[in-house]
Amino acid sequence: MLTNNDLGKIKKIIHDGIKPVQIDVTGLKIDVKSLKTNVKSLEANITGLKKDVKKIRKNVDIIIDSFDRENLSLNRRVSRVETHLQLKPLADF
Repeated sequence: MLTNNDLGKIKKIIHDGIKPVQIDVTGLKIDVKSLKTNVKSLEANITGLKKDVKKIRKNVDIIIDSFDRENLSLNRRVSRVETHLQLKPLADF
């Protein structure tokens, strides 16, 4: 059977083994808090970026629509000029 002295030695060995682990856990807790703060900051930045991308997409769509309308208009005008001048349309390349 174990004596109080033996139990005290076992307790000291276990305590000495756990101490570095406790220090590591404390350091990890600090790191996790820092990461949480950084994640919150990144989430805020991503939200702003999403809004910016949405605006850019809207502007690109407007520009594309404008160019499409302009292209159709120019195609009609060229077709009218070709018809008026009795010219054969050029082949598409």
